[in-house]
Amino acid sequence: MCVTDGKGNVYDCSVARQSGDGAQLFVKRTENKPKSAPEVRVCAGLCDKEEFGELVQNLAALGAASIVPVVCEYCQAPWWQAWEKQEGRLRKKMIAGIKQARSAWLPQLAPPVSLQESLEAAKGCPALVADESGAPLFSSGERLRGTQFVSCFVGPPGGYSPKEMAQFASAGAGLVSLSDNRLRTELAAVVLCAGVRSMAVAPPAKR
Repeated sequence: MCVTDGKGNVYDCSVARQSGDGAQLFVKRTENKPKSAPEVRVCAGLCDKEEFGELVQNLAALGAASIVPVVCEYCQAPWWQAWEKQEGRLRKKMIAGIKQARSAWLPQLAPPVSLQESLEAAKGCPALVADESGAPLFSSGERLRGTQFVSCFVGPPGGYSPKEMAQFASAGAGLVSLSDNRLRTELAAVVLCAGVRSMAVAPPAKR
């Protein structure tokens, strides 16, 4: 059997001893898998509790490096105020995601922050914001190719406020459209993360 520590190490093991609910494993071989480039940091506006659990599980399966819950002006039903009670549940969701995807890396899950804090942490790397008025996502390919870190922003179900959109403009973030249809927060986060990953590894277009 193969197990991972979520830090890039994969262990090929056999069961040495089993008792009760646990087992001792004998490690036959260890392999270290490097992180996929670019490292994608997803800053997601907080949606409903169950939907946010779906979001972190799917982003973990996709290989997101970190997930940052963002408290926006239009966020509702603040279940995240008791974050210490939610963190363990969300971590289990992420573990389920990497197990299903056979990934060796568990994303870092940050505590909820303000939009301004998430933008400050994104300085120095490309930042993309999911917005229906933006340019098509795949037009950003040249901007992302070869970069090591990308920050992706997805708003809560109510979207971003005019003040928050002005913050993105001041930070030089690029607006990108993900679909002709309006996507829920948990789906938009997955589409944006997957699109960025695929563009960053694609070969340059022939001219």
